[in-house]
Amino acid sequence: TLLDSKSLKAGSVTLSIEAGDFTASTLIDNLASKPAMIHLDYPDPLLTNVENTFSIQVLDGQELPVFATQDIEMKFVLNDRSVISIPESITIKKGDYYTLFDVKANVVGQTELAVLASDLPLSKFVIGVDKVSPQITISSPDYVNPNTNFDLTINVQQANSPLSNMNVEWSVQGAEIQNMDSVTDENG
Repeated sequence: TLLDSKSLKAGSVTLSIEAGDFTASTLIDNLASKPAMIHLDYPDPLLTNVENTFSIQVLDGQELPVFATQDIEMKFVLNDRSVISIPESITIKKGDYYTLFDVKANVVGQTELAVLASDLPLSKFVIGVDKVSPQITISSPDYVNPNTNFDLTINVQQANSPLSNMNVEWSVQGAEIQNMDSVTDENG
């Protein structure tokens, strides 16, 4: 036997069934799928002088995404505005559950970001910023005879990953550059 039913409101409901001399009951929780919290997703750490994309979304009480039934405006408050540049507010449009926005990391440091929205609890996030500081390795012979050609190579990496297409400015003393690359290749 099948029973088709519809929940009318959030909360607990007891469902009782009688079939002949047998009875059974069960407790069913009707969950409301309405915005209950804010989730912010972003790179950690942010890198200075780079546009970093943030994602902000509304979640229900089970921490699942929930579509906005009306526009939800979120205001941002920083405890140190020098660390990052962020819009003063964003809006999750009706029918969406998230939005994307760009943040620029200005200086190395940390700032606390508070997110305020109507009918949602205050959410706070600690945003860390680091700088891009590549490791540069120079490979060359330890010594050469006068008037001898030799090769010098550099390798540029950030977090053990090669950085390609980085501009290279060569400056040498006591030698003459015969041939040079002006950017790093796919191997850094």
